[in-house]
Amino acid sequence: MMGPTDPEFSDKATKLREAVLAHVRQEEESEFPHLREALEPDQMEELTDSLREFRSSFTFSPKKP
Repeated sequence: MMGPTDPEFSDKATKLREAVLAHVRQEEESEFPHLREALEPDQMEELTDSLREFRSSFTFSPKKP
């Protein structure tokens, strides 16, 4: 398992960050506008609530060796 002291950690973390940011940009610039056009306001609110509930079910806790 790779840890923060691994020589490749910084490079891999940077690549992961870039991939996540590109994914977010794609959603915000392309997918979300289509959803806003396709859904009624109450449907959009329901989707937003569902996503918030889903996200709140996750906690980030790094594993310790």
